[in-house]
Amino acid sequence: MNPESTEHAYENPEQNSLLMKTKDKFDEDPRMYDQETTPPILTDALSGARHIQELKDAAEQVKQWKNPNGITPYGNIGSGTYSQCRLKDYVMAVEIFVKDNFPSLPTNSQTPTEQHLNDVMSLICNTVTVLVPVLEDSVLVNYLLDSYNQHLFGMFSLLMDRSSSVKDSFFLLQWVKKAYFRPDHKGCLDTENGVLSLSDPFLLADWLEYSKQKLLILLQDKISTTLHNILQHDEPNSVGEDSNEEACIQVQLDVIQCLNAPIQASETISHTLKNDVQRLCCNELHTFMEKYMNAQGADEANLLYHFKRLHTCRQLRSYALSIIDPNNDTDSSTLLMLENTETQVLSSVHQCFGKLAKDNLENYFNNEGGRLKNIMTRILKMLSSLPKVEQGEETKQLIVKAALASVTRAYLQCLMRRKYQKLEKSWDDVEKRIMQDAEYLNVNFANENGSDYEQKILLLKMGEIVQCRDLDALKLLCSELYMKFPKESEEYIPTLLRWRGELSRKQIKEVIDNLTLTED
Repeated sequence: MNPESTEHAYENPEQNSLLMKTKDKFDEDPRMYDQETTPPILTDALSGARHIQELKDAAEQVKQWKNPNGITPYGNIGSGTYSQCRLKDYVMAVEIFVKDNFPSLPTNSQTPTEQHLNDVMSLICNTVTVLVPVLEDSVLVNYLLDSYNQHLFGMFSLLMDRSSSVKDSFFLLQWVKKAYFRPDHKGCLDTENGVLSLSDPFLLADWLEYSKQKLLILLQDKISTTLHNILQHDEPNSVGEDSNEEACIQVQLDVIQCLNAPIQASETISHTLKNDVQRLCCNELHTFMEKYMNAQGADEANLLYHFKRLHTCRQLRSYALSIIDPNNDTDSSTLLMLENTETQVLSSVHQCFGKLAKDNLENYFNNEGGRLKNIMTRILKMLSSLPKVEQGEETKQLIVKAALASVTRAYLQCLMRRKYQKLEKSWDDVEKRIMQDAEYLNVNFANENGSDYEQKILLLKMGEIVQCRDLDALKLLCSELYMKFPKESEEYIPTLLRWRGELSRKQIKEVIDNLTLTED
């Protein structure tokens, strides 16, 4: 909404000063503005108003019956009060005048425009400005303002009832805020600078609460429908080597756009409304992710499929962190679900590369024509198919690391299935070959993603352990490895020491016990 457009109704400074500086019931000086200050053009504007004369006559009767012992327009007894009977006649005249001269609404098929609402407010301002010098007393003017406000909020309620879109509801809330709140004093009702005075704050509060609930209902339906359409257009297993790279990151972009737009719009109205909208968006995100994961098929060999799932979960989890309430159980469960999904996808990536590596490494260690280069050629071809878009770079790094870890694990498993003595006959220097293989794997993976992974240390240290003949030095090597890779060390070091075959059971136990001391 253009913030300047709603100001056209308040461009006349004389109009503002006359209308907006009306006195409330606590003002001790009831004198109003001199009739000479009223622009003639505004007086002419009321020449065709219905029941204008009746209103003037009723006001005059009230002022003539003013006495020190009557009833005030607010029902209080005290000085400067009016006849209760004459006051009732005036109030009735005000209601008739406002009702018959209130601007008409658009038809049911028409959406109220900003210009229409500005015109309504401008007409009210002009009318009251002309009547201020006639009524002379702030109390009588306040009755007129109250009646207009009652009709205004009746109109606002009707317009909100008619509203069938989130856009229309946001527009109406933004317009009312503009009309009744000063931009530089958020939350404070004002009577100057083009902001319509309001003596009954609950009139505004009730309408705002009703409108908020109406907006949230419309918003939930729109978000739910949009997210459903995103799921419908997303084909889980459609990604392949010829897929558009943008398609692999489109889901999370669409979801974030769907959720972020209403959050930003609500922030322009109220922080409280923004919190409620964020709460709704978190709930819808949780429901979407449940459906999204259930809709995903199982294609273990399709690396792009894994990339897409992993990237979507990572990006949505990052976005969720910006809108969740950490004290809300539903929000926490949404984050946990996204984290668990990431873990599951990475586990599938490990299995994908692990199976490929194992099938080829068995031939490599059995000397059946298998070569480490063959494995790397296939793996690098798979990795080269990943999207090269900047948004997916971190996800790609995770997959490359998972691939290296899977190949390393498969290498160690296949290595220790082959007897050391048999490998010596094939390789001559087993320890040197292990070190060369570790460097070869690391260089190829590092070239793929431009970084040097710690995972290479695991295989290099394993080679050093196989080479080491000194017990104390062996303890130190194993301790260093355990500090960096505790899980892998517990799994492989005992087996590797037994596989090497040069240590006694007592010495192996001594090395393993030393790992426990390292942990302490």
